[in-house]
Amino acid sequence: MSYIISYVGAGGKTSSIYQDAAAFVNEGKKVMITTTTHMYVPKDRVFIDGREKSCEKLREEVAGILKKNGICVCGTILSDNKKTEIYAVGKCAGNDAVEEQQKMEPEKFKTLSIKQLTAVCKEADVVLIEADGAAHKAAKAPEAWEPAVYAQSNKVVIVMGLHAVGGSVDEVCHRPECVKEALDCDGAHLLTRTDLDVLMAVYEKKIGQQFPGMETERRYFIKSS
Repeated sequence: MSYIISYVGAGGKTSSIYQDAAAFVNEGKKVMITTTTHMYVPKDRVFIDGREKSCEKLREEVAGILKKNGICVCGTILSDNKKTEIYAVGKCAGNDAVEEQQKMEPEKFKTLSIKQLTAVCKEADVVLIEADGAAHKAAKAPEAWEPAVYAQSNKVVIVMGLHAVGGSVDEVCHRPECVKEALDCDGAHLLTRTDLDVLMAVYEKKIGQQFPGMETERRYFIKSS
């Protein structure tokens, strides 16, 4: 039976997931990383795309990678991953010259189907799930429909970035209107460590209401320089 951890909040969820994954692998555990929202496809890990795959086929692929590497990332590639165009403008012989370059945006993936997720979870000792979005912001309070915690999770880790401290709500927070309501402040308010505690408490309350008895952990993420 796998041990499942969902990560919510802002300011370091993905980094926390990969750090925890490395620690579990060092303990000899097989670790699968996935999401119930969106994540970037990693460049340095084996990624398994669940599109158009049966539960049996996907489970077989995950089991093979876990046996070989001890860790894999699994999800459904988004169909709207697109190329972006970059224009570099310079002077050439007195005329404006425009060079057009194309590059791929980092690919994102979304959640597997519930049947797929249930199937592949059985192959890992530990499953780490990113279960909340934050648009690269350091702090957050959830909207009514958030977070997207997997119902079979054993634990929820609530992450807030300590680099949010000293920044204004409007600058460093995702869902700033929700943050203003939770803290009873305006957008110019400069966040404190105590404010992050309040935002974490909002998550704890929501998780406790939705999943009575669910274990939670508060984690303050320190961003590396």
